[in-house]
This record gives sequence, C-alpha cells and structure tokens, in this order.
Amino acid sequence: MKTLTVIFFSFFLSATAQNSGIKGIVTTAGEPLDLVHILLDGKNGVMTREDGSYSIENIRPGKYILTASSVGYLKEVREVLVQPDSLLIINFELIPSRDELGEILIIDRRAGLNNKTPYNISSIELKGLKNTGSPGGLMGVLREAPGVYGAELGQGIVKPFIRGLGFTRIVTIYQGNKLKNHQWGADHGLGVNDLGIENVDIIKGPASVLYGSGALGGVLLVNDTESYLQSNSITGSAGATLNTVSNGYRFNASAGKKFRNDLFFATDIAYENHADYRDGNNSIIGNSRFNVKTLRLHAGMNRQRFKNKLSFSYNDQQLGIITDEEMLPGESLATHEWAREMQLPFQKVEDLLLSYNQKTFHSNVETILHLSHHRNTREEIETSFDATDLGLKQSHTFYNARIKFPQGTISHSFGVQGSYLTNHNLSNAQDILIPDANLIETGLYYLAGMDLNSWFLQGALRYDYREVTAIASSPNLVENEFILPGNPGDKELTRIFSGTTASLGATKMLNKNHIFKLNISGGFRAPDLAELFSNGPHPGTSRFEKGNDQFEREQSLQADLSYTLQKKN
Repeated sequence: MKTLTVIFFSFFLSATAQNSGIKGIVTTAGEPLDLVHILLDGKNGVMTREDGSYSIENIRPGKYILTASSVGYLKEVREVLVQPDSLLIINFELIPSRDELGEILIIDRRAGLNNKTPYNISSIELKGLKNTGSPGGLMGVLREAPGVYGAELGQGIVKPFIRGLGFTRIVTIYQGNKLKNHQWGADHGLGVNDLGIENVDIIKGPASVLYGSGALGGVLLVNDTESYLQSNSITGSAGATLNTVSNGYRFNASAGKKFRNDLFFATDIAYENHADYRDGNNSIIGNSRFNVKTLRLHAGMNRQRFKNKLSFSYNDQQLGIITDEEMLPGESLATHEWAREMQLPFQKVEDLLLSYNQKTFHSNVETILHLSHHRNTREEIETSFDATDLGLKQSHTFYNARIKFPQGTISHSFGVQGSYLTNHNLSNAQDILIPDANLIETGLYYLAGMDLNSWFLQGALRYDYREVTAIASSPNLVENEFILPGNPGDKELTRIFSGTTASLGATKMLNKNHIFKLNISGGFRAPDLAELFSNGPHPGTSRFEKGNDQFEREQSLQADLSYTLQKKN
C-alpha cells in the first residue's frame, strides 16, 4: 500500500507570566525521542518535539519535580531548583520498560489483566502507524501482527481472525463495550477505525472466563489515546493522508485538555473517501469504493484515587459490495478510477456508542465499573437506491463491574458482566433474514492471582447464562411469511444456554530477558441469531440461509505455552 502524508502538525497553548524556564532533550539509546510527556510537579507540561527537544517557559522560582514519561519507557524523575530569570538545561535518557520485567504494566484493568498474566498477549502500538490512514480501518494495521489475519471483501470491509478463528468467535472491546454489530455476516466488517486509538492488545486463544461468550479464538482490546491527560495545556493534532491504491484521502483532527481541577475534555474527528482500488495486476476492482465519517467525544475526571470517563462515538459508513461476478469477463462494476458515488449493491452502517468507565483505588480495594449503550443500524441496498433489501437495527446495553481485594502476594477479584440486546428488522426492509429478537446475558466470575517474585500464578472460574427469544409477530415479518423453526403458534421461540468455564496458568520469569508462560483455558460461544433462526435470502451474498435452533453451546479447551526473549538492542 502506498501512502503519502501531506499534513501533520501539533500545537500546544499555555499562558503564564514569569521569566524563568527549563529546556532540554530527551533521548533513548542516543537517539532523540518525540512525544514524551514532560511534567512540572505533575501538572503543567509539554511534549517533546520530533528532535527530542522540549521547553517550558514562564516558571516561578522555586523547587519542582520534573518528570519525563512515555508509553513503553521507564519514567525519569528529577528534582530541580529554578532561580529567578534563569534557564535550566535538563536532559533525559529514557530506558525501554521491557528491560525491567519487575514492572507491572496494566493491560486491561476492567478484567484484571497485566503483563504477568499467563495469557498469550501481544500489543500493537498505533502511535507511529495511525497517520498512514489504512483503508482497512483498525484491521488494516492489526493484520500485520503474527497470528492475526484480516479477511477482506474490499478495503472497506475487513473482518478479524485470530489463529484462524473469526466471526462471532472473536470479541472486540471498544470504549469498554463488548462490541456487537452482526459479526456473523461475511460482508460485515469490524466497523472500527484507528481514530483516537493509542494501541490494541491482542489476546490469542480462549479468554471466555474473563470476556464471556465469543472469546473462543481471542480478544481485541482497543485502548484510547489519552496523552492530553499529561498536560494542562490544550494539545492536539491534525493531518491528511492520500492513498494511491484507491485514490483515497483522509482528513483527521484531535484535541484535548486537562484542567487544573483534574477535569478533562477531548475530541476526535475524521472523514475518509475512497474510489475503487487497483489490485496487484493494476486492474480496478469494481464497487470497492467506500466513505466513512467518525466523531468521538470524551469528558471526565482524572485523579489519583478516582478516574471516570464519559465517551461518545459516531461512525457512519457507506460501503460498496463486491459481487461474486466481479472477476468474470465483462461483469465488472468498475466505471472509472476516480468514481466515488455509491452504486448498487452497497451497505449503509451507522454506529452510535455511549460509554461510561469508572475506577476507584484504595489501599485494600479497587473497583471498576463500566456501562455502555450501542446502537447499530445496518442497511444492505441491492436492487434500488429507493429500497432497503436487508435492514436491521440492533441496540445493545452492556455492563461490567469488578472488585479486587489485594492481600499481600495474593489478590482476589469478583466480577459481573451482562448484556441486554434487542434486534429489529426495519419496517421498510424487503427481505427478512433473521427475526426480531431479545437477548439477556449474565456472567459471574472469580479471578485469583499469586505473585511470588519470579513466579506468577493465576486461576479463574466463570458461570454464564444466556436467554434468547426470537419474535416473528411484527407486521413486516408476517407479510414476508417469515417462519421460525417449528412454526410456533405465538410466533416466539426461546433458547437458553448456560455453563461454566475455567482457566489456570503460570508465568515464570527466569531473569529480565527470559519469560515462560503456560496457560490452560476453556472457551465457549453460544450460537448467534443467524445460526439459530435465519430463514431467508442474504442480500450481497447471493445465498439463502437457514439456521438450526438445535445448535448447542460451542466449547473449547486449549493449552498455550510461550517463551519470550527480550534483549536490548
């Protein structure tokens, strides 16, 4: 993929009225390090420039604590004395944190995961990659990770696979929400781009004991950028990307500010538009065009013992669908290489996500609370621009709460997760593939950890209950003669799935360079709506799909042994 970044800038605004200052350069292994947070007494701060330099002006005389920190590096702290009308030169040399295995890095505080957890976890930093504007969205970057694959139906529709498992066998956590957006469809992409994302942690293998149904093949933990929390100044960035493969372009901007009372506000916005892309043979792939609009808003409070964050995301996609006949002679839907207007068939997908995350910390207890509501509207338009062939509106309310009791070398965590999901066919939909449905799901789990210096042991046990009711009584379903399995007289059918899952693992750190992890974990997945109740044509796939309401809960058991060698270059 060829990309050209044509605009990128950062800005910092501050206002004080003093004459002294501090400046310097931050390096690592002798090379300048940019985007390092430089804080003065943990409040006023700046970020280093591309050449590693920084400067803080208009400082009152006195003693201060000067801190340099960046993700992936050990924090450096200096005590400095600022004299009247003086300029101090303070340089930092940061050491990568991977060289200190004793340091515990939090991966997912909601579930209690850290870098000592015996799961096979890898992290993909988007700090230096997000400005490439990958047309494949977030999966356009993640599929470069070992064991992770992105199945494409054009550049705009990419589905994640971890170790060969995908669809509803992968869980994506975005803004703390367990994302549900009809992943059972082969032409239904992940629907998440890299706007405002710092990194993604990838759990490879079953993690159902912590994330519930669907975490059979693995989990994608999408983590927001929160660099604005390191400074009381307004920080931001803006950029544009051109993509020569699809004649595409992307504009994005971000801004955030933390106030002196520890409140913060941040926003991200992006728009991208792509024409049909060219393959390796320089052929235009017809109807692979797409466009995406994204807006994200965040507000909250960030204190030492209390943190909360209210977030809202809006994502609007129009995605061309490549037909089965595209590669046949004379059947391509390609018009000309700059064509961008939608043509049949295509999808319109709108996502609205409101989430609230809260963390409290005390000497002997830690609590985590998450609440979110996600609305996904999907229209597949195949026969006419004025008609919706397949139309679904799904609402998903998700909650997650955990309390942790650290007691010396042993910690105990108790958690509860649950969902309430409703699915409705749009009243103007001409085809009915799956019925209306209500889903209630609850999971309870216990997680224990024992930290014995070079050894870390962890075990977990979980119980889940899911009740799903299919409903075929709405006028649209009756008119389309949609029939549930067994054709019940009240046009309703309920299935219940329940069971337990467990995991047990250990991490052994021989020294700072060698880590062994062994984990035995169970996974499970309850059948999705399409597998149980589908009974109709699926626009965009040229298939008639029929479910089986007798499907049972899918179970797995996996042993995972890994060895990590960490060396400083």
